[in-house]
Amino acid sequence: MKIAICFFGLTRSLKYTLESIKKYIFNPLDKNNIKYDIFLHTYYFDGLYNNKWGKESNIKLDFDEYKLLNPKYFKIDNQDEIKKTIDFSKFNHPGNRPRHYTFETHRNGILGLYSMKQVTLLVEESKNKYDFIWFVRPDCKYLRPFNVRWFRLTRGIKYLTPHFGKSGGYNNRMILGNYNQGMILGKAIDYLEEYTNKYKYIAEPFIKWLVHTKCFPNSKTLVRFIKYSFQRIRANGEVARLDKRLNGF
Repeated sequence: MKIAICFFGLTRSLKYTLESIKKYIFNPLDKNNIKYDIFLHTYYFDGLYNNKWGKESNIKLDFDEYKLLNPKYFKIDNQDEIKKTIDFSKFNHPGNRPRHYTFETHRNGILGLYSMKQVTLLVEESKNKYDFIWFVRPDCKYLRPFNVRWFRLTRGIKYLTPHFGKSGGYNNRMILGNYNQGMILGKAIDYLEEYTNKYKYIAEPFIKWLVHTKCFPNSKTLVRFIKYSFQRIRANGEVARLDKRLNGF
């Protein structure tokens, strides 16, 4: 068995989450002699980091922090330049959104999908054979060891998703599927315009739609919920408000 572990998005709090990634993701794989390669796509930009919803203000990020993960394959883009290439308006859809879903949240979600696609292309371009593709956010603190038995329980078919953070769909912060599923889900941004022609974009329902309509279009959807918890860590080191109730079980 061999796995592509794909980190995507800003490494805004990796100095706070790195030990949990090593302890609860890398170590269980190493102990069970499961081979893996680390892929990464992230951004850099000029100026300070601000996130009004996350209450992160005027924080200077370390854009070399990604090196702590020692990725075998990686790509770094200028986020300001990438923003100029994306027509965010074409992913709009009329309708009510959650209170926190501002233009900034909408834009950041799409930038996250762009990052996922870039790291997926790195996997594809490597031409390596992987049994699973595992998308992981570097700004999450993992709370318990990953149970490698879950890989066997998928039988190479079922889609794995955490039991929490569903918000009417499937958790979008950790995505784990076989190679073919990973290629579809990793390129989620390619399907976003089709989705937003009918529905407003909220990440979790969008991932569920992808699983049901693109990964399993002609058969019964096979999904396995796993009891695997983690918390988003803000750039200031604080746990995201909605994640504070989460624990290791």
